[in-house]
Amino acid sequence: INTMPFEPDASIWRALLDSCRIHLNTTIGKRVAKRILALEPKDPSTYILVSNLYSASGRWHCSEMVRENMRDMGFRKHPGRSWIIFQNKIHFFYARDKSHPQTKDIYSGLEILILECLKAGYVPDTSFVLHDVEEHQKKDFLFNHSAKLAATYGLLMSRPGKPIRIVKNILLCWDCHTFLKHVSVVTK
Repeated sequence: INTMPFEPDASIWRALLDSCRIHLNTTIGKRVAKRILALEPKDPSTYILVSNLYSASGRWHCSEMVRENMRDMGFRKHPGRSWIIFQNKIHFFYARDKSHPQTKDIYSGLEILILECLKAGYVPDTSFVLHDVEEHQKKDFLFNHSAKLAATYGLLMSRPGKPIRIVKNILLCWDCHTFLKHVSVVTK
């Protein structure tokens, strides 16, 4: 980053901060967070990334302190959501969302997709679940991500062979990426 031919912006530093989470490097992560906050002190995403870094490192108390500081400053995390356009209508999904009129069908379809993907070699990566919960609860969180719900809805509603386009307001987690690759294989 220091040798780039231009001045790095906050998004470049955020990429490094998120890689600190992946590599569990809180030392560099803290320094990077200070740089980001100097550039954009009012952006809550930096605090979320720092909280996630602490959670991934098993430092749950530090993670909660960051979230508490965020709330004290009036910042809030915008929940991740995915959407799909079908017949000129936007269908939004949040993680564990049950508000869609076709929720029953979507969850039944998702259950089948999960089983088929598991048979095809999909292995849920629970390292992306940054909650201090049991392993089976982590899998439940993963299985009900918004992108998976949107993809299932798209598969239920579209004709076979038709592409399904899912849009997200945040980055697609690696587990969802892996799952969707398996979905593409099992649904052809």
